Amino acid sequence: MKTPLHIAFLVLAVLSLSNCGTGVAEIKRTKESQTGLLQDIHAPKKFTYRGQDYTPGYSAHGSNGAIVEYYKAGEGPNQWTSMLAVRRLDQPTTAEAQTKAMADRVSAKGLRFRSLINKKSGETTIDFMLPHSGDLEFNLFRYRPLANGQGVTSFQYIENIPKSRLRSFDGMAYTHKQRIAFFALPFPYLSRTN
Repeated sequence: MKTPLHIAFLVLAVLSLSNCGTGVAEIKRTKESQTGLLQDIHAPKKFTYRGQDYTPGYSAHGSNGAIVEYYKAGEGPNQWTSMLAVRRLDQPTTAEAQTKAMADRVSAKGLRFRSLINKKSGETTIDFMLPHSGDLEFNLFRYRPLANGQGVTSFQYIENIPKSRLRSFDGMAYTHKQRIAFFALPFPYLSRTN
């Protein structure tokens, strides 16, 4: 069973904050739903990614942002094989700062990552694989600055690659295919009313 992403990301955020100064910022959750999209969060109702439909299975917001996690049918926060997540962080930071903080955190664990920064658009990306109980967990993030310049929106794809697939697993080809498919998705919106 995989750790719910919102908990895993919170742990990563807290560790990043303690290790990197600026760190990957945490969304303070004051309202949440374990079953779908909160009424006061405005985000896509569905994504189709590589032939699979993903719908909201967790959402939360607070004073500094919001998060929505999307799962395949039959999966959810406590049991998933792959998922998508959209986060909005309403506090002074940049896409580049968030990507750097994530890169610092991954690098501190002795793991490799790949990041790209588009200076013209301000959008950044990072991908990496984390070992987890004999499996690999692939993470791909896109960060984009908010239009008002006072925060970022992130879009994440995460997949568990089971130990049974690792023998014939070509990480370079897999990452390349995921990047092409993920960048074909339009960058999602996320807003909230409160």
